[in-house]
Amino acid sequence: MEATIVFVAFFAAVGAMTYYLYITGQKDPKLKGLEPGVLLARVIIKYNFTYLIGLQLAALVSEAALLGSVRDLKT
Repeated sequence: MEATIVFVAFFAAVGAMTYYLYITGQKDPKLKGLEPGVLLARVIIKYNFTYLIGLQLAALVSEAALLGSVRDLKT
């Protein structure tokens, strides 16, 4: 059950980061008027370091939660 919660939380974090980048891209005057897919692609290219660090942080937190929920009789 904990693995499912962590899985959902991880994808919620990725979704929230993608939404944040979408909103950030809409505020950029050079990117106004683009379709959502094109806008996200260009924003991810422009702000890729921020996106990748956030994605890595979300992956580390979800991995730690998964390992913390493991229960074995021998450990």
